[in-house]
This record gives sequence, C-alpha cells and structure tokens, in this order.
Amino acid sequence: MSEAQKATKKETKASLKEMKTEIEKDAADRKGQPKSFQMKVINKVRKLKNRANSEVVDRSKKVEKLHKKVAAWPLDQMAKVDRLEEIAEDLTAIQEKTIKHSYDLIRTTVKKVDDINNEILKRVEKRLAA
Repeated sequence: MSEAQKATKKETKASLKEMKTEIEKDAADRKGQPKSFQMKVINKVRKLKNRANSEVVDRSKKVEKLHKKVAAWPLDQMAKVDRLEEIAEDLTAIQEKTIKHSYDLIRTTVKKVDDINNEILKRVEKRLAA
C-alpha cells in the first residue's frame, strides 16, 4: 500500500469516526423527543443511505462500461496494424483486468462504507431504544 493510500485510509477512518460521534451526539440531544419521531428519522436516514449506495453502485457499473469502450478504441485501431496485432491483444487483456479491478475496488469500498453506516445506525437505534 502506497503512502498516499495509507494517508487516504487514515483520513477516511478519522472522518467516519467524526461522523459517528456527531450522529451519536445528535441522538443524545434528541433524547427528550418522542421515540416514534426519532425512529422515523432513523428510518428516513436508512432509506437515503440505501438509495445513495444503490446509485453509486449502479453508476459505477455504467461508467465502467463506458470506460471499457473508450479505452478499447485505440487498441482496436492498433490491432488493425499487422505487426502490432499481438501487442494489442496483450495490452487489451491487461487493460480489461486493470479497469475491472479498479471498479471492483470502488464497489468494495462502497460496500465497506455501507457496512460502517449500518453499524452506526444500529448503535443509534439501540441507544434510542434504551
């Protein structure tokens, strides 16, 4: 893992921890409100979270398809040149794997963030139920 990736990971963890603290503090501030109202807010947040997650995953799939088409064009042109056919085939295979892994990483990250958000919401619900 590069230094930049480590720094990004550290910043993301810190940001998520900060968000968690803010949500928990907000939940504590709302303790005096009726539980039904608090649960409505939690359910709305959950629905918004789920919709945002679905949008990111769906759009990443669409962008991946477009990326593959655009990236393939120069290699398709290269493959038309007799002496470059084999090189173009090798590069195409490498390119397809690289693009696939890049978007798989995005979707894996989105899934991990979603799992963290679910855990935060469960903790808030638990505290509201207490």
